[in-house]
Amino acid sequence: MRFKLRFPVSAIERWAGAFSDASDSFIEKGIAPAARRQGYLTRDQFLRIAEWKTGMEYTNFLRGVSADACVTMRTVDKALWQYSKVNQKG
Repeated sequence: MRFKLRFPVSAIERWAGAFSDASDSFIEKGIAPAARRQGYLTRDQFLRIAEWKTGMEYTNFLRGVSADACVTMRTVDKALWQYSKVNQKG
């Protein structure tokens, strides 16, 4: 499977800025602060993150686009999700 960016690289920040999804807030607001306090990830925390970050082909695609656009992989991911929500047919 090959992924292709369907909007200009210059639009990544705009699409990512419009992204709002609670599905990843458990990492930012739950697991990350707890792991910082603990100084490590528990097994359950690690497994939740691993489950959240599956899909190596997609990850490799994000890595390439983020390097080209000089933004984080998470920014590209958010941009793609937002673009998809706005442009879904049906």
